[in-house]
Amino acid sequence: PQSVLGTRGTMGLSFFSLVLTATLIGSCTAFLPVALPVRGACDGIGSGGTLGRLIGGKAHQHLLQQVQRGGNGGVRGLLAADGGLEMNDIGDLAILGALQKLRGGIVQKRRTIHFPGCINESYKFKCENRNFFVKINRSLNANQMFEGEMGSLQAMRYAGMNAPRPLRAGDLPHGGSYLIMEHIPFQPFLMMESTSQSTLGEQLAMMHLHQPERHQFFGFGLPTRLGTTPMDNDWSASWADFFVDQRLKSVFERLRDTKVEADFLHDSAEAVCERAKDILRPLDGQLRPSILHGDLWLGNSGFSKDGAVSVYDPSSFYGHSEFDLAFREWPAPNGFPGLSDSFYTAYHFNIPREDGYEERGDLYRLFHLLNHACMYGEEYVKYAEDVCR
Repeated sequence: PQSVLGTRGTMGLSFFSLVLTATLIGSCTAFLPVALPVRGACDGIGSGGTLGRLIGGKAHQHLLQQVQRGGNGGVRGLLAADGGLEMNDIGDLAILGALQKLRGGIVQKRRTIHFPGCINESYKFKCENRNFFVKINRSLNANQMFEGEMGSLQAMRYAGMNAPRPLRAGDLPHGGSYLIMEHIPFQPFLMMESTSQSTLGEQLAMMHLHQPERHQFFGFGLPTRLGTTPMDNDWSASWADFFVDQRLKSVFERLRDTKVEADFLHDSAEAVCERAKDILRPLDGQLRPSILHGDLWLGNSGFSKDGAVSVYDPSSFYGHSEFDLAFREWPAPNGFPGLSDSFYTAYHFNIPREDGYEERGDLYRLFHLLNHACMYGEEYVKYAEDVCR
């Protein structure tokens, strides 16, 4: 019951095989907690130097004592002999040093791999003072990805959305980075209840309506990633230009660089992008940017044991609120369930549909279909082709 589902690398598994792991639905990384806001810090923990430099002074001495002492209350409980991985395999000293700085106390239980996947590894650290959820990615530019996720979570939380509190990001000594967040157990299946989805729809609408007059441009102050895809978040005064030039064209180009067979999509890209600008141009001067989740589907939401609905694994930016509804009528080849009518009814009670809603929805859904084709292959191509036609 304390397990948490990990990464988006589960796309080949059916939804119901995933929930039977007692973890509900898995997207990029995990089900995470609701907590008070905090400004995240990335101070280069684990980027090199001695353990003393990493955690300093008394904390350094304390950690070394735990290594020497071993047992369930010490670091040695994290070793392979106790069922975990070797400490050096994921740079444990860097992460343990960060947990000391977060006043987690002694690590009482070894990490657990919740679900290893194609984007991030995910672990739970049980400490004497509180539990932590840790994501690890070994690519050289992972720090940028985690910084973008931290900024996304903070922006959503500032706008009133329940989302996990990111605590710290840093580099691993042998390459790659980590992101530490508070851990919370979620209740399996409850996000499939209509009441839970209605709450999510209302919360999303309130986030989209939060102080829109303060944001005049479309984009975001940090680079982010949608799955493995880098997002161009440079600011733009035009939603039509931002979406077409920095989202749709970019993903068409990325698809061309893959080995996915998609001749029709390659041939159609220019015409589709021109049509997209024609569809979105009337919004220029009329649309106020909203902070977006950027990748909102059922698997990126959770119902915690304290009864709160929250979202996680964002790729945020300021954009058109309808973009967060892109998974409506999602033609998913893997059969995961979409958000129900209860979600959309609650959302549109607060933000009514406007003229052109269906056509714009096709555009936003096309972007996600193309991105899925880039990441997961040809099974998504035919769905993207249908939208283009």
